[in-house]
Amino acid sequence: FGLLPESAKMLFRMAELRQIGENLGITKIEAGPANGRLCFGKKTSVNPVKIIELVQNNPTKFRLRSNDQLSFSLPMEDADMRISQIRIIMDHLMIETN
Repeated sequence: FGLLPESAKMLFRMAELRQIGENLGITKIEAGPANGRLCFGKKTSVNPVKIIELVQNNPTKFRLRSNDQLSFSLPMEDADMRISQIRIIMDHLMIETN
């Protein structure tokens, strides 16, 4: 038995991202070494203001592609960095707007 290997830990982190994405109404998550995108379903629970904030506050990093896609350009050389960056973005999208 023993400790989980890193690949198994990574699978759990990816499953957690998928679950959070599903709860937010995100239908697709893509990420590569330098960029990625989140695709939102028609019934997303994300407040559009949160997406607009990301784009307006960081126009060199975030861009709205069509009505349902948020693309981002961030340094994400390895899978661990990709998961961490996507988690930070999702955490921002989950924050309630007053």
